[in-house]
Amino acid sequence: MARGRSSTRKGEVEKDGDGNDKEEREKSRKEASPGRSPSPTPRRIKTKTKRNLPFVQESRTILVSVVFSLCVVLVGMLLGKMNSSEVVPSGGDVERYLFEKVQTLETKLVELGEQMKGMATKQSMEEMRKELDKNKERMELHEAKVKRVIDSWKGKPMLTKEQMQNEINRISADKTGRIDYALYAGGGRVIRHSSLTLQVPTGGLLSYMPWPLNRLFMGRVHPSANSWVLMPSGGINGLSEVPGNCLPLNGSSGFIDIRLREAIVPDAITVEHIPVEIAYNPDSAPKDFLVYGWQGRAKPDAGELVSLGSFTYDLQGHPVQTFSFEPATQTVDHIRFLLQSNHGHSMYTCVYRIRIHGVK
Repeated sequence: MARGRSSTRKGEVEKDGDGNDKEEREKSRKEASPGRSPSPTPRRIKTKTKRNLPFVQESRTILVSVVFSLCVVLVGMLLGKMNSSEVVPSGGDVERYLFEKVQTLETKLVELGEQMKGMATKQSMEEMRKELDKNKERMELHEAKVKRVIDSWKGKPMLTKEQMQNEINRISADKTGRIDYALYAGGGRVIRHSSLTLQVPTGGLLSYMPWPLNRLFMGRVHPSANSWVLMPSGGINGLSEVPGNCLPLNGSSGFIDIRLREAIVPDAITVEHIPVEIAYNPDSAPKDFLVYGWQGRAKPDAGELVSLGSFTYDLQGHPVQTFSFEPATQTVDHIRFLLQSNHGHSMYTCVYRIRIHGVK
């Protein structure tokens, strides 16, 4: 019976040993440290560690979930499949969600690889090489053609002799190549104009008399008005008007009435000023003006005037500027040049030359 108890005790010890027996551990401590009582400190530390272990494991789970969520977001952005309404799962569904996204990414990569293989086939490379060779041949042909054209120009004028002569004749033909029906030598006359600036030379004994006084002797039209406005003055090399050889209307507005050599259907007016480079006061050039026409009497009634258009002289443009009228069928034999503004001069406006063009 004692043997049976001993064996039972032995079995219990073995069983408890498998279950972390407390007596066995105390016996081991006593054998390792005879004469000392077991210290409770390790037990308290072990208990505290056991108590904190669930919290550490839970923190790691949360951290892993956050990392997985970030990975899912990045994968979704790469695939272009994630939109603003898509919700990233949490908890145990994260792994399944990430696995699906990774599978989709792998599928896309395989498709992209297949496309790249198709583009890089030997046949496509050969076609690209042939196309490059064709383009090279086209460029060589074009360069050769351009070189031949350039070589053919060497030592030769851009215009033929006949073309150059025709251009010279056109420029020489009163700088416009058109008939001037207001030309003084052809019968055109200035019959009226607005007041002139205070000091205007008139020639002869009255040269130095102010215009408001000498007009009592000379009439209502300045004696030089026709030659100033309706004739070329033959300036530098005959290519421009002479500076100062103009009809100086008082202020920045005024008018000039012209009788044409004959009745015409007017279609354009040409206004000429001296080049800006040689002008004493460029701002005295005409700017905005209106043109009217009428038929018959020298002094028309208001209802007889026919508007031919409004125009602006560009001071920075060519000195000789032609302005076309609107198409008309009515014939006129008088023209009124109605000045509205100049380019800034407050005392006077210089009118150098006016030409009137049209058809009979």
